[in-house]
Amino acid sequence: MSTFMILATTILVNPKLIIENYWIKVIFSYYII
Repeated sequence: MSTFMILATTILVNPKLIIENYWIKVIFSYYII
């Protein structure tokens, strides 16, 4: 639950950063797979 709260707070603070990090994770996930 705490992790969700941190994530929600971060999204509210800087959604652009979250979107960029999300795509970076997606790219790395496909690269690893």
